Amino acid sequence: MIGGVFGNVNGVAPGLEFTAKYKKLQLYSANEYVFDTDTKAGNFFYTWTQLTYSPKAWFAFGYVTQRTRAYQTRLDIQRGLLVQFTHKKVTFATQIFNVGQADPTVVLSLGYSF
Repeated sequence: MIGGVFGNVNGVAPGLEFTAKYKKLQLYSANEYVFDTDTKAGNFFYTWTQLTYSPKAWFAFGYVTQRTRAYQTRLDIQRGLLVQFTHKKVTFATQIFNVGQADPTVVLSLGYSF
């Protein structure tokens, strides 16, 4: 995939997304590299990677990492835990990054498959 970036940083962002499954384990990763067209200092690698185990078709839990510049944090790479529930075409997930730190980050997501 490829995208354009506009705002504090302007540039081009090619990326790669993949999923690998083995029985009840799943590895998912979304990655992109931002090439800043104004300065090399703005170049940046972004990733969101998660490894999950699904004991039931409707439930998964696992480990998640991210590297982002969407907000400031003391950690370059954030690590955390995730829990995910699926009912029919709707999926709800919670990720908690920086568990045990003074400033954990909680991400809530809701998805619909069609």
